[in-house]
Amino acid sequence: MSYDLCDIDNLRITLFLKRRFPNRLVRRIVSEISGSIRKHVPLVTRQIGGVKRQRFSQSDSFFLRALLRSEELGDETMTEIKRLRSRILDDYQVRGDGGGWGQPYDWYSKQLIPKHTIRATVTSQVIKAFVELHIVFQDQVALDYAIKAAQFLCTDFPVCYESEDELCLAYTEIDNLLVYNSNMMIAGSLAMLSSVSDIPEFRSVASRLVRYTCNRQQSDGSWTYFSDSASPPKIDTYHTAYILENLKICEKYLGDQYCWHNSAERGHNFYLDSLFHPDGRPKLSLTRPDVLDSHVIAQCMIVAKYFGNEGKFNSLLYDYVPLLYNPEGYLYFRRNGRNIEKTPYVRWGDSWMAFALAMEDKVYIC
Repeated sequence: MSYDLCDIDNLRITLFLKRRFPNRLVRRIVSEISGSIRKHVPLVTRQIGGVKRQRFSQSDSFFLRALLRSEELGDETMTEIKRLRSRILDDYQVRGDGGGWGQPYDWYSKQLIPKHTIRATVTSQVIKAFVELHIVFQDQVALDYAIKAAQFLCTDFPVCYESEDELCLAYTEIDNLLVYNSNMMIAGSLAMLSSVSDIPEFRSVASRLVRYTCNRQQSDGSWTYFSDSASPPKIDTYHTAYILENLKICEKYLGDQYCWHNSAERGHNFYLDSLFHPDGRPKLSLTRPDVLDSHVIAQCMIVAKYFGNEGKFNSLLYDYVPLLYNPEGYLYFRRNGRNIEKTPYVRWGDSWMAFALAMEDKVYIC
């Protein structure tokens, strides 16, 4: 159970202001104010706002994937695996014959996204965890849920763009946001799932999702956050890293259907050249280069493993993780110079880092 970096941003008063004044500038000002409150008086604000610690299927999935990479699956590890599996299944949101997973809080991104709305990002991460659970333990129930969730994404999720060989699916079940990183997360999860299922649709849909994303890569190798031209051209490190991670997953599982090696190489070169400082310190984004963020470090470690860059992995682990590590066993949220936001967020830093560390000896389960 944990607080979340988004909980103060999504207090009722904050959501009311964002909905009442949908102007981009106003929403940015509101977000800046809530971010400053989260930074300076987080505990008091959460107490006054009635914010409670929650569990997240997203973080449970990463902890589960980390444990599945353990050298020995002893009694204690097995007990925790079963607990995480049960919690994730409890959080499954039924939609007709299918369903998926979301976040336990309301959230605003161009529109209000109510809690437990099925999200492409969360659902894709659970699918990967359940595929690996099936591989390790022949868990048919986990595989069945992964297939149901994947079929829901393929057949019932909003289609934002579609042509004969390209596809972009929405960020959630109720919006029409064109987002590259979530599109690639779906692709990666479908590609991985195709390795243990006999449903050819998963491979074909994954290929169309990848093609849409790679065909819109910028000339310098980057991807903006949103695909539509009306949105600001935001480029940050961890969303770029999500795309690169899932390109590598698709490369492994799509086999001969994968033909985007050049896009991955160009994207990786941009990522290394533009989203890190010369000393190897990862930036939060192009516009906030000096913020050191726990989630960014962990996601960059994951990408380093997928790309076989041991030097980058070790640099991040030994040079930058200690700057945010608390000896009690968790990561601070982020730091900017001497200012450290010390609240730990399981969904943000700790679960991602657990998975990144588990990848040190085992990148893929199969």
